[in-house]
Amino acid sequence: MQAVDNVVVTTGGTTVPGYNRDPIDLNWGAGGAYIYLSYQLVESPPNPITDLTVIWGDSPDISAPAGYEKINHDLNQGSEGKWIYFCIRRGGPDGPVRDLKIIAGDTADTQPEGGWERIPVDLNAGAGGKFIYACQRR
Repeated sequence: MQAVDNVVVTTGGTTVPGYNRDPIDLNWGAGGAYIYLSYQLVESPPNPITDLTVIWGDSPDISAPAGYEKINHDLNQGSEGKWIYFCIRRGGPDGPVRDLKIIAGDTADTQPEGGWERIPVDLNAGAGGKFIYACQRR
């Protein structure tokens, strides 16, 4: 079964060979750079990602939670919002993440369809624009 093996954040029209790029701009409606979540799906990876989380703060110096690796690309780059970063964990109590996606809406109540877990941090926090959330499926 496929699982997420790696995550990168890209800007503009950049694509990474072998990665799926979600089509939703993480800065939608907030100005700033066009930023996208890209992820690699691999058949039975030896060390898959088991959790994606989001950290945010008032400076870029925020650290990843224990056991997580910070993807060092501000998701609000070029806008005037909070400093926001994805963090990934490999191993731990959860099974592998099988898929990722971004959802966007006009309210903070925006939810994914069944089977998806919404990460409860608006990726446009403090910047205006759409309410944008990352979602994962195990």
